[in-house]
Amino acid sequence: MSDFLCWFPIGVLGLLASREIPIPGEVNVDVAVFVLPLNSALNPFLLLERRRLSGEKQLRTLILSQLNAKS
Repeated sequence: MSDFLCWFPIGVLGLLASREIPIPGEVNVDVAVFVLPLNSALNPFLLLERRRLSGEKQLRTLILSQLNAKS
């Protein structure tokens, strides 16, 4: 989702530019300076969170399977 939120404005700017709609240079600079680095900075944290959630799910499945085996 974070990739989409960061790359969607760039895609919109690209479509606008392909339709020859003028885009101020400040907009391109702002996107390049603020949006793309934000995406790059968030990705490692989102990956760690996904791994943590996956590990919790595996642990929950293991515990439930052990409980069912004892029953």
